[in-house]
Amino acid sequence: MCGLCDNLFNFLINKPGPIMSRENGKMLNFNKNGLNGSLPTFIDFLQLEVLDLTYNLLSGSIESQLNGLSGLKSWNLSFNTFTGSIPIAKIHARMLTMNNFQGSIPKEIAHYRNLSWIDFTMNKLSGSLLMKIGELSLSWRS
Repeated sequence: MCGLCDNLFNFLINKPGPIMSRENGKMLNFNKNGLNGSLPTFIDFLQLEVLDLTYNLLSGSIESQLNGLSGLKSWNLSFNTFTGSIPIAKIHARMLTMNNFQGSIPKEIAHYRNLSWIDFTMNKLSGSLLMKIGELSLSWRS
């Protein structure tokens, strides 16, 4: 685990190093740091399962930046100013509260059987709510 929350860092690690080995690092927590700018593309975080970047000043689209995180099970990117559409990824928990995501909830989410939590509260989402989403066994907040 790499827990560096509640500090004043103004950079984000996008490659493993001495602070977090790429083989053993399963959690990266940089919440409440004042990080700003775009989310970097994460490289070589092969074992990363949990990514928490809440309460920062990160912005822009996150479509491709998380593609290399094949082991990711949970992300919390809430309370930033990310834009664009909600990324499609088969993960267990996704918290994207209070950003500027637009468009509709991806239809693919209705088929993710391992979802345990989703929270898209306070975004700019539109469209119809997926009927199959009610069949999932998860906690839902909107």
